Amino acid sequence: QGRPEEAEPLLAHLLAAAEGRRQFGKAIQVLVVQALALSQIPAKERAQGDLSRALAALERALELCESEGYVRTFVDKGSEMLDLLSAFKRRRRGNDRNQCQNNRCQQCRSQAYQ
Repeated sequence: QGRPEEAEPLLAHLLAAAEGRRQFGKAIQVLVVQALALSQIPAKERAQGDLSRALAALERALELCESEGYVRTFVDKGSEMLDLLSAFKRRRRGNDRNQCQNNRCQQCRSQAYQ
């Protein structure tokens, strides 16, 4: 904790293992943590693509959870995840291809405020 840039190699390994075993629930959890870790790197240390990589991990997690229904996995991560979901939604606004993901973002946000 406190060193998100060091977590990425381990998370990449865990993700590959989960996907290789078709354990999509675990893959979703790893992707969510990966997205949060990349988004939490301090701005002065952040590489140019870290936020894009965070949003890509979040997008992959949202794709996997469309069929699995893992809304709580996102909601339970708190305000940082809600901020990341908002950033994702802003980037995808107006793109019909991602409407299902946008709907999932809204569902996560709605449940967080209940």
